[in-house]
Order: sequence, then C-alpha cells, then structure tokens
Amino acid sequence: MRKRIHRRSAGIPAILIVDLDAERVKVTLPIPEEGTKEIHILSQIAGFPVEFTRVERIKAESVRVEVKTHFDAEKPRSLQNYMLFSKECTGMSYSSKLNEKTRTVESEWLSVDPGQKDITFYIGEPQIVVKGPWILNDLI
Repeated sequence: MRKRIHRRSAGIPAILIVDLDAERVKVTLPIPEEGTKEIHILSQIAGFPVEFTRVERIKAESVRVEVKTHFDAEKPRSLQNYMLFSKECTGMSYSSKLNEKTRTVESEWLSVDPGQKDITFYIGEPQIVVKGPWILNDLI
C-alpha cells in the first residue's frame, strides 16, 4: 500500500515573545484616600511605553489601576502585557483585566494597606507580539 504525502505550510500571523531578561522598571503611583484619581504616569519597558492613567481605591485594602500599553497589531513589534513584581523582585499578588480582542492588559487590581498613600511595584518580563507572517514548512 502506498501513501501519498502532501507537504503543507502553516502560516502564523504573529508570535508572542516573553523577554525574561528585560530590565525590571520601578513604578510608583499615588493612591487616593477614596474614589478615583486621574493620573498620567508614563513608564517604559524594553523600549515600549506603558501609561498608567487612573487609580481607584476599591476598598481600604485594594486599588484598581488602569493602564495602556499602546498595543498596535499593525506594527512589526508591540507590547501586549507584562508581569508585576515586588521590591524584592519576586512575583506579587495581583489580578489583571485583559482586552478580549487584543489580549492586552487594561487594568490591574492590587492589594494595599488602609491609608496607604502610594504604591510601588516593578514591571518586567514584557510580552511582545512580533508580527508575521511566519511560515513553517514540512510540519506533516
């Protein structure tokens, strides 16, 4: 019995790279005693801008931070997300809301102490989308 093998190429529109070696960047944000505070704090990681635009004290022990990564799927490389770290550069407890379409981070929920006036954390391990198409041949 003879089998016929077809060579196939798979086109991948983009790949996601996590840069584990990128320098972690310190970010300090003011925290309102209650309610929402509009801010415009611009940071940068691996050459990509990250803009923190609003901080809201949800309750005494938590805040929500709105963020823009300026993701652009049409650019050859664009920042999609990152990780948060504590001062000791260990992972920290937080939750993120991602845009359903682009999978970019839109906001972060962080724990704080009652009465805390600001919060400091580090952003690192940027997740960068690199546009293709990437063609992989002879997969089958």
